[in-house]
Amino acid sequence: MLLQLYRLVVLLLFLVFINLLCLANDSRIEGSFYYNQFNPSSVYGNNKVYSLKYYKRINEYQTNFLEYYHNDGYNERTSSLLVWGMYKDWNENLYTYSTISAGTKSDIIPKFRIHNEFNYKLGKNKNFVLTLGLSYTKYHNNYEDFSFIYGFSFYFSGGVFTYKRFSSNINPGSTNPSTNLLSLGLGNEKKMWLYLDYSFGNQSYLISNVYSLPFIFDEDFRFYKISYRTWMRNNLGLILEYDYLDLKNSYIKNGIMIGLFYEL
Repeated sequence: MLLQLYRLVVLLLFLVFINLLCLANDSRIEGSFYYNQFNPSSVYGNNKVYSLKYYKRINEYQTNFLEYYHNDGYNERTSSLLVWGMYKDWNENLYTYSTISAGTKSDIIPKFRIHNEFNYKLGKNKNFVLTLGLSYTKYHNNYEDFSFIYGFSFYFSGGVFTYKRFSSNINPGSTNPSTNLLSLGLGNEKKMWLYLDYSFGNQSYLISNVYSLPFIFDEDFRFYKISYRTWMRNNLGLILEYDYLDLKNSYIKNGIMIGLFYEL
């Protein structure tokens, strides 16, 4: 535990140093702690995730971010994931969201992931946004996931509603799982944001080991999440989150998260 906290503090100090070196404002640092409890606990136990996130607004058209996650799992070695990303406005209608991720060896953390979404604004007030995206994920067990993403967002006074669909092809096995996301966000910057998310779909992939014949795992799931972000001061705030995942005939997960953010 002390070693994990030490690593997080070192990373936080490094991010603060980088921010001071850049001599610019419009930055945000977030730190959080996740706790996930699985049922049946005898098989899946629980896991803890510590995270640090750093966002930097380069100019009015671009924001970069860096995220670090340290995972302490049940019956698994500790692992880490590093994510670099960017929000970029290309013109008054088009903006992109891009990430590149790399993780240490783990059954649940990707070895490498690249993700990009194109977002196109429509309407007189530019408040209706169409989304198209692609992602590729390589896992440490040599599984590969190609995903196509599409959907839309509608911004209104005091909130935003989003729908997205993720259609995947996973190899080996050439299975085709999919996920649907419905998200409602209510609030305003410098006050508070409340997000209600609901996801449903299926997980499907080939299972192969030396003790049995290969077979396709294919089960439906439901996922609920409520997250709350509030400003306690003009540049300091609190983040709270609860989620619930039900993977049919496999497990149920309850997760909680608490975090702080500080804006420079």
